[in-house]
Amino acid sequence: MNALHFLGNYSKELDDWLGFLGVLQILLAYFLNVTGTLSTKAFMFKILNFSGALMAFFASYLLRFWPFMILEAVWYIISFINLVGLPKKSISTIETDLHELISNMNPHLNYGEFVFVSISDLYDIYKGDAIAGFKEEEGTTLILKKDKAMQLNLPFGTTMSWITLKVHSSLEAVGLTAAFSGELSKHGIACNVVAGYYHDHIFVDKKNAKMAVKLLKRLSNRNTVHID
Repeated sequence: MNALHFLGNYSKELDDWLGFLGVLQILLAYFLNVTGTLSTKAFMFKILNFSGALMAFFASYLLRFWPFMILEAVWYIISFINLVGLPKKSISTIETDLHELISNMNPHLNYGEFVFVSISDLYDIYKGDAIAGFKEEEGTTLILKKDKAMQLNLPFGTTMSWITLKVHSSLEAVGLTAAFSGELSKHGIACNVVAGYYHDHIFVDKKNAKMAVKLLKRLSNRNTVHID
């Protein structure tokens, strides 16, 4: 009888803890999303929803509370599908819709320090040294790693950080540059944009790099919520 009483109490405590931890994780995911800390596409957001729904489902099962059990079962299935993913567009698909572009920007901060230089002679520059370049009347502008520019004794100005927008944007897309540059300018962050064939690349003052990424993610999250 004592053993049965102990198991009953243990089961009740397990109900409470599973339910509490499950709901806490779901609420945490929602809070981080609305504050712009986590995108709905972030792995941490998905795993918090998935594990939270699973715990809440088991808690409701132990309680035999059917309405909550059905609710959590549906939430668990949705979060599982969101975690593992459904067949998506090919990674080579070129986006032109502005809402899709902004909501899928996925800004990535690349490692390293970079500078803009202008040179007249490319003799000392190897192909792999330059991140990008453009020939102007006054000279050829190159984007180099800072240590390489220093090694070559090339004059430069601001030390930059390099942010890549992972969305595959069309060169004919309208409004993306205005959207993210406008968002950054609201917070006093200047940006230099280089459009590659696949992605847009943003160079900002190194001291503003983390804030710029945070602002870009927040812009992306706001647009996602707006679409949904």
